[in-house]
Amino acid sequence: MWARKQANESRAIPRDYLDGVGAFPERLPWLILTGRFPHDCQLMVDQWAEWALGVVEAWPMT
Repeated sequence: MWARKQANESRAIPRDYLDGVGAFPERLPWLILTGRFPHDCQLMVDQWAEWALGVVEAWPMT
């Protein structure tokens, strides 16, 4: 799903900082704070999509 793909791609960014090669290391505290919001939104979209798929699959075919 889209949200899971986005979350997986975003994982490389913090890894760069842990390896000491992240861009703008002085901005790290703000990046951590603001990076949490899109991460949580991506997880929420993924959870909603799984729920919605289950609902739609239970609908009658008519």
